[in-house]
Amino acid sequence: MMRAIARSIAAPLLFSCGLFTAAESAPPPASVAEAGTCALCWRAGPIEHCRAMTLTNYGGYLQHSTVPGGEPLRVVADWGVLVNVSARNAVGASLFASFDSADGAIVGPAVHYRRWLSSTQSLDLSLGTPIFTSDYEAVLSAYGLIKYNPTHWAGFAVRPEWRRHTSSDFAYNGHSSIRSSFVISAGVEIGWMPGFVLTVASGALGLLALMAIADGS
Repeated sequence: MMRAIARSIAAPLLFSCGLFTAAESAPPPASVAEAGTCALCWRAGPIEHCRAMTLTNYGGYLQHSTVPGGEPLRVVADWGVLVNVSARNAVGASLFASFDSADGAIVGPAVHYRRWLSSTQSLDLSLGTPIFTSDYEAVLSAYGLIKYNPTHWAGFAVRPEWRRHTSSDFAYNGHSSIRSSFVISAGVEIGWMPGFVLTVASGALGLLALMAIADGS
């Protein structure tokens, strides 16, 4: 009786780590890959480590644009989930947010593909598009990512992007038009718990800055 009560209490907690996914009477899995040691992991790994993993990436970049103006510094946060679909392949989705002085804040969804090179090293490819921008009207654009992760919590990334936005030219010809620019950014992204902490800290600092601006005005 006590054992049954303890299991009923612990089951919801253990399910999040894939440690309690089947009844006692169920036959053991044929392989470790089938079982998965965790249903949802904070620490990323191939399928023998977990079935799905969270993305909590935060990165700092230097960017170059075909349109001059603005500082080259840029920060990007990218949060989502990856699911291991085979021994070396994972797919998933995320919501990214970036900020720089030229284009302001940009937010949008992205799809991801990860190729595991070892138990800790991997290669990430992703494609996204903005759905919100703070400085202009969002237009369907291609936002790419190519990232090599030498470890599970850090990676070196390049972000090639084709930014399209609506530009108002009422002063000259009385209508608006869509303008495009190519932007490429290179930098480092931190994930896992450090990425979570950096994202939260950056968001808190940004909120405090906005409050200070509002108070000053």
